[in-house]
Amino acid sequence: MNTQTLPRLDAVVQQVDRRLLILEILHQAHDNRMNEIILKMILHDAFIDVGQADLRTDLFWLQTNGLVLITVVHDLYIAELTSFGRQAIECQQPSRPHVHHDCEEKNGSIQEKVDHKISEVEA
Repeated sequence: MNTQTLPRLDAVVQQVDRRLLILEILHQAHDNRMNEIILKMILHDAFIDVGQADLRTDLFWLQTNGLVLITVVHDLYIAELTSFGRQAIECQQPSRPHVHHDCEEKNGSIQEKVDHKISEVEA
């Protein structure tokens, strides 16, 4: 493997981890749905800075693969976990458990983050 492929491979791994984390966040949300603004804030709190275009690309990829359903309201994307997405995150492969564990270890419970961000937005 040449050294030029390593940065690209790293970017792909980060993208996959980000998509898994998006599914985790939606799974732990009260009604398994969340708008892109709150998703982006929670990702930021998990030390994952993502632009709107990349987040929307991730959401479209997840929708294309049947994991989420996107609804657009006044140019605001709302992602909802599908039953297939719920099943996928609940049956996560044992080779990837670090995604959820590392996030909770560094930042506390994702559910606490979700609740906190929602209360900030509602205030």
